Amino acid sequence: MRPFARDAVLSDSRGMSYCYLCGKPIPGTHRHVRRKVKTGEHETKAYLRGRAKSVKTYFGLRLVCRACANRLDRGNLRRELVYHLGPLALLLALFLFSLSLRQ
Repeated sequence: MRPFARDAVLSDSRGMSYCYLCGKPIPGTHRHVRRKVKTGEHETKAYLRGRAKSVKTYFGLRLVCRACANRLDRGNLRRELVYHLGPLALLLALFLFSLSLRQ
């Protein structure tokens, strides 16, 4: 859960920072890691039709712990691999299919 997502409290009176995603304390001795995370969303609806007219998503750089940073990095890497290698795999499959039709 994100206990600090609404009020964006990132440190307390002792100077202790907290992870924006999980709320875990980040000691001052650890290197602070910042990642681009979703900070909010606004949806405008047309109630007569029931569909969303527009959805705006807001992102910002926030302090996160190492575990959350690793999770975000793995998700971003997976998304990029699918985005770049997916069409290549599809072309390879079509090429192999066309070769099998020739024989």
